Amino acid sequence: MKRIGLAILCSALATTALAAPKDCEELKKEIEVKIQAKAVPSYTLEIVSKKEAKEHDIA
Repeated sequence: MKRIGLAILCSALATTALAAPKDCEELKKEIEVKIQAKAVPSYTLEIVSKKEAKEHDIA
């Protein structure tokens, strides 16, 4: 019974950690590193608000 309780507690904590949002700048840097690792010659990466994304049908 203790194992089941511990498993439920660990699952709840893991779910909370996964749902934590990242800072936009941090995420942008991670994406830039991945793009540069693929040697993409030219790209534009910018942060936009949800409203702007919906207006331009980006999201």
